[in-house]
Amino acid sequence: MLSGSDADRLGSAAENFDALLEDAVESIDPRFEYVSRLDIFDDGGNYHSLSGRGVEWLNTPLLFLRDGTARYQRGFHPNDLGYLATAEAVAGAVQSRLGISPEPPPDTASTGPTSSVTVRSSEPHFDVGEDFDAQCTIAWPTAPARGVDSIQMRTFCPSVPDQFLFVDIIYGDPDLDVTPSRSTMRVRGAIVDIIRSEYGYTVLAVEADDIQLL
Repeated sequence: MLSGSDADRLGSAAENFDALLEDAVESIDPRFEYVSRLDIFDDGGNYHSLSGRGVEWLNTPLLFLRDGTARYQRGFHPNDLGYLATAEAVAGAVQSRLGISPEPPPDTASTGPTSSVTVRSSEPHFDVGEDFDAQCTIAWPTAPARGVDSIQMRTFCPSVPDQFLFVDIIYGDPDLDVTPSRSTMRVRGAIVDIIRSEYGYTVLAVEADDIQLL
């Protein structure tokens, strides 16, 4: 696991490297604009770096994969959401320089990175408060847990980024007819939490409004 002192040292090194890159870009031509990935990942104080407040946009040093293995793979490099946030920020900077004022889609206007200028893509962001719509399958042999007025299921959803090992779904129908042979479903709802295990893997928590068994 990454200790606090390790994180501080890595953070200082990243800040120094970022400053060197910015100086190098500005020395080439004043017309060039440097887009800092540190600023993007700070996201107005939401902090999407490792162990930050928000959803991590970096891969941890030891990446737990859905096939049950744990391997060193792209540690400390942006994950899918980190690359998406970077692309949006760069696209926003380019459109701003060209004098274009993009209008984000109505359903995404209030979400996404909050760095200076962004272009919000149509790709899902998978953060707390985001809408969720994906096909998921119960990760047997974990059985659903049925309460008085809800059912909880640990699932695997292929369209969700690999950084989330599982998706835990809560649905307000304890009589949902799921079995090992009937466990794939389309889930619509909202992301309500991001759960980080002490062992290093991350789980997405979803409160479902509608489930359609497939």
